[in-house]
Amino acid sequence: MNKILVIGDVILDQYILGSINRISPEAPVPVVKYDNIVSVLGGAANVAANLEALSANYEGLFVISSKVSKEYHGLYNKLQNVTYLLSDTIGITQKTRVMVSENQQLARLDIDNAVPLSSIDTTAYLQAIKTRLESNKFTYLVIADYCKNLLTDAMIVEIMQYAKQNNVKVLVDTKRKNIRPYAGAYLITPNEKELLEIKSGSMHDITYCLVTKGKNGMLLTSNQPETLYACDALPVQNPDVSGAGDTFTSAFTLKYLETKNIDESITFANEMASIVVSKRGVSTPK
Repeated sequence: MNKILVIGDVILDQYILGSINRISPEAPVPVVKYDNIVSVLGGAANVAANLEALSANYEGLFVISSKVSKEYHGLYNKLQNVTYLLSDTIGITQKTRVMVSENQQLARLDIDNAVPLSSIDTTAYLQAIKTRLESNKFTYLVIADYCKNLLTDAMIVEIMQYAKQNNVKVLVDTKRKNIRPYAGAYLITPNEKELLEIKSGSMHDITYCLVTKGKNGMLLTSNQPETLYACDALPVQNPDVSGAGDTFTSAFTLKYLETKNIDESITFANEMASIVVSKRGVSTPK
């Protein structure tokens, strides 16, 4: 028991580092002198990386494309407690940011997986999740759902049933506008923009909603109308918010597992997130 299972979309985050010293003669755009490229794992894998950095007792269970280039195999294998299921059908989700100074992002180039899991891969992933949740080793299930064609509504409903049957609390970070499939979740963590996009009434059966508000802190409410807790953001100069939500989810889950205290867990997660946003790119607090 007292173990955290993480599932969801894995993203490859890349940073092209360079500098600008002139404007192109071909078009009114800056010419970036390439210096270096840095690759890290984002999305659900960043949640796992943060849990690992915080010495949490966790396991990550992810599906990735079998077409991942060999040059990235070492990156994927850096995480110690992660199992990857390989799929021949899905593609790679990748975010490439062009950085021209410590915290100045010039552009972002996205490749999104557009192909859903095959029925065979779906069955294999659901079975692997079910087996782990039935093992009585896990207290929490963290779902990092970036809507990259991995988890369907039907899969989520089935996963939520597995969690309920095995008394596993579910914490959700999702980009979905309709979150009815997550009915019964213990906590959902939208930012302000995501909260506005969530369809009315779809959070009725979710115990807690923790809204992250950037520099304005965060607000915790329950499925009752009253506010339960508000927390100011810690001041950070020139913040880079890439991956901050992953850090917050990881730190909150870990601290709540230890203390069962919502306020203390939010405060700890807020501190860890402030460390991460002071760094460049997707990172961990340690």
